Amino acid sequence: MKPQVTNSHIYRYGIICFMFYTGSGMALQYINIFMTDYLMISAVTVSTALLVAKFIDLLTSCVAGGIVEKLTFKNNQYIGWFRIIRWVLLIGFALAFLNTNSLGISSEVVRAGIVALGYVVFGAGMSFLIISISGVNQIMSGPDMALRSRFSAKAAQGQASSQIVVAAVVIPALGLFAPLVGEGNSYFVVCVGLYMVSFIGSFLMVRLIKPFDTEGRHAAGAAKPKVTAKDMVKSVVTNRQLLLIIIAFMLYYTAQYVLTT
Repeated sequence: MKPQVTNSHIYRYGIICFMFYTGSGMALQYINIFMTDYLMISAVTVSTALLVAKFIDLLTSCVAGGIVEKLTFKNNQYIGWFRIIRWVLLIGFALAFLNTNSLGISSEVVRAGIVALGYVVFGAGMSFLIISISGVNQIMSGPDMALRSRFSAKAAQGQASSQIVVAAVVIPALGLFAPLVGEGNSYFVVCVGLYMVSFIGSFLMVRLIKPFDTEGRHAAGAAKPKVTAKDMVKSVVTNRQLLLIIIAFMLYYTAQYVLTT
């Protein structure tokens, strides 16, 4: 029998979400600056490389939910994913902010390709992470929609707070490490160092959900209902409110990336 959810569980969930988003916040906001200002890659090459990376990221995002739902572990649904994702994100961030200039790689296309590969890896990791975070809400709240709202509110607060912290910390940290390791290498040091907050958060999340996440492949009872790709598409195109939100986000992020570039 699963334990009862307390206020402590909800607040810990919010703090862990804050840690996840703090650790990953730098990559999404500073990758363009790193590529153009420090790797000295032209804006055209940067745009092309990130276009390919974002397209692959789009495909990954579309299938991530189905994979997490169908691919369960022996004794749990989400704990295994948090254990895998922590390493995937570490590799992705390290590649994305690797100072290839210091490695003697002269080809602009190769250097942009390494950053794009890093973007694809950490983008995939973030897709699985966000879905797993939402899944934790479901297994801890169950059918109690009021409880789900409380978890969602804490997650949103954690994400908003992380944006403030990242904005306040990154630039001073880059300035601190630049004289020690060089301006280009400072991005790598700060991004990987900041990610350690998220890395620690993954261990705390596993500890938080362990008593609740017990529905792995060994679980008895009726099999879960199968959700096909057709069902997922239908759930979007037939839900006008959800479709409107998706279109709004598409327009918002398209404008944001064009403006940033």
